[in-house]
Amino acid sequence: MLKILAAFAIAILAMPVLPALALPLTPPFMSAAEYEKICPSALDGLPRNVPREAIAAIGPHTQFVFHSFCRGVKLHQLGNVAGIGRTIRANATLRGVLEAHGWTTDSLISVQIRGNRVDLYVHRN
Repeated sequence: MLKILAAFAIAILAMPVLPALALPLTPPFMSAAEYEKICPSALDGLPRNVPREAIAAIGPHTQFVFHSFCRGVKLHQLGNVAGIGRTIRANATLRGVLEAHGWTTDSLISVQIRGNRVDLYVHRN
């Protein structure tokens, strides 16, 4: 049951980032207080570990998908990228894609690599 709730929370909270569309800070069916309470726990449903080697191997032919995660909510944990910030900053492709979409390497809280596709979960208070 917990896995189902986590998957549901991720689907709701990790809405894809659309450049020309300003998404609301909270989903329309949830109060701001509920959103702030459930949002940080949804990090548990994101991928756990990403090897440094996998981050370093991300190249220019990779397809990137951005997910804005927990917008407007202060997070107290860094997702699965804690401890690999130096590797992320050292990857010119990853750093460039983040910056081109208005994000920084510090905005990145989770990465999911699926072959040639990389899902980037980004956060901004």
